[in-house]
Amino acid sequence: MNNSEASYFYTGIQAVLKSWTALQLAISHSFAGPYSNEKAQWLVGVIETFFKENADIDPIDLEDFIGEIMSNEFNTLIEDDSLKNVASKICHLYSFWSKGKINEMKEHINKLPCVNLGDCMSVDTKNSVSHQNDEDQKILDGLNICSATSRAEHSENGHDLKLGSGESNYVNKDSDEGWTQVITRRKRH
Repeated sequence: MNNSEASYFYTGIQAVLKSWTALQLAISHSFAGPYSNEKAQWLVGVIETFFKENADIDPIDLEDFIGEIMSNEFNTLIEDDSLKNVASKICHLYSFWSKGKINEMKEHINKLPCVNLGDCMSVDTKNSVSHQNDEDQKILDGLNICSATSRAEHSENGHDLKLGSGESNYVNKDSDEGWTQVITRRKRH
């Protein structure tokens, strides 16, 4: 593989992580401290190294690995299926990359959704924001985070693309223990 193909797996990891609402919320709220952005970039390299140093990584192994980092470095416990989906997507991209199927990788990366952190507020917060001025709305609209690749398709049919199956997540910060939970609004069965 040439140099651009060799680094494309890194780009793919970065794109998946940028489409992950839980991580983007952790970064935007500095759950990892003042260097949250740097830690997120570090995470991309750590995941790439994890694949280079280990053979036959399956999504469950990667899920455990990333979950531990989210807990230790970002003080965040992921209790929805988003971590499972992220691990699966990264393993899928690795499969393409290791077989030299760069065009397939690019196609999957370009289909990753943008994260709109403005959609990730609790109902009470949304209600209070709806009474604020247009400047506040512009700030919320600017909280879209897209994959590492540059895409013009930020919306489909005029609606913002959302991570997952249309479920919104919200943040619940438990200040007593220092943990932050990102949980789904749908009830588990």
